[in-house]
Amino acid sequence: NYVIGIVSRSGSESSKFNKKILDILDKIPQDFIRPKAEDFVERNAQSFKLGTTMSEVISQAVSPMNPEGILRGNTLALLIIDECAFINNIEKAYTAIIPATSQAHEAAKKAGIPYGNFIISTPNGMKGRGEFYFRLWTKAVNGQSTYKPRQIHWRSIPGLNEDWYKKQCEALDNDPKKIAQEMEMQFISSDGSLWSDEIQTYFNVLLNNPNADEPYKILTFNEGGTLYI
Repeated sequence: NYVIGIVSRSGSESSKFNKKILDILDKIPQDFIRPKAEDFVERNAQSFKLGTTMSEVISQAVSPMNPEGILRGNTLALLIIDECAFINNIEKAYTAIIPATSQAHEAAKKAGIPYGNFIISTPNGMKGRGEFYFRLWTKAVNGQSTYKPRQIHWRSIPGLNEDWYKKQCEALDNDPKKIAQEMEMQFISSDGSLWSDEIQTYFNVLLNNPNADEPYKILTFNEGGTLYI
């Protein structure tokens, strides 16, 4: 009765995520407990269910017309939101789905089995569609959230080297902003900003940390007006 819910940005993305899980299960060596074909009572593009354990994986995209309906009616022990910063209406979907996970998490905790929420994404700016993910990440970094921030940089992945990096940069037209976001995991703002993308990211993490020691200095002028440095 273990239910895993996966939230994706499109139907094709949810199918792709579901397929990855099935590919892993199908390739487990025979001397492990690998599900056989007859163990599946349901197996389609976006979900599957095992009859032996009644555990299932459900992968859905957020509906633009009804984001609050995502994974409705499912008691999720594990929730995965993939490419969070690129999902339209993700804040509405998140607000609707998170309360439904609490009961399942409590039951899993008592049973001593894994549970929780994973929110995965590369950055997508600090405003607009990517703002919700930026706020979640910033709070986690500053210790204001139950989430634990984790970064997986391409340099920490075995097999990737500078030649691979150069090819990725070429694929991104060597655009500094695209490279900063996709390859260096920087939260960047719109074009025409005074500060570099790296400094913008630093400022935002600093300013969203209430425990920071005087992150800026305030100057008030006799003639009126205030300057924040």
